[in-house]
Amino acid sequence: MVFAAFGRDRIRADGLFAVPAFGFVLGFALILVVPSALYLGLVHPDWSWMYLLDPSSMSALLGLAWAPAQVVALMSGWALGGRLARAGQCRWSWVPVVVAVAGIVVVVAVFGDRLGVYGSYEAFAHGAALGLMDVKLGYVLVVLALALAVAGAQVGVALARDSRRVRAR
Repeated sequence: MVFAAFGRDRIRADGLFAVPAFGFVLGFALILVVPSALYLGLVHPDWSWMYLLDPSSMSALLGLAWAPAQVVALMSGWALGGRLARAGQCRWSWVPVVVAVAGIVVVVAVFGDRLGVYGSYEAFAHGAALGLMDVKLGYVLVVLALALAVAGAQVGVALARDSRRVRAR
């Protein structure tokens, strides 16, 4: 939704799949979101499931399914934001963003004790999980968050510049 708001003029002029706007968003999804989701889902499944489910009792395909689900969510936001942009209703694009941020706040408030530790499902159940920053995953998450934020900002800037070029023609 946010990317579509930045690229609204390109979407209005040339449609949802217009080049280069669609390529920026799809590239972000394929270059950053997919590898991040695969890494977290396959290498750290216990933490990714927040110790609610035992990954050893589930198929490893669930970890693989996490990456396409992230891409579908991102591209669905792009499509919905694009529909709002074409309808001239970009002022509503902030609503899903606020809902998503509120959802993240609720998840952190409810599951903060689970997100701040690392270990196996069994280690968490027995209270033997380590602090998140005591293991490599804590630092990996910091780098992933920074990379996604910086790349997302760059995509937003590129979409805004492209939209400005469209507006000028």
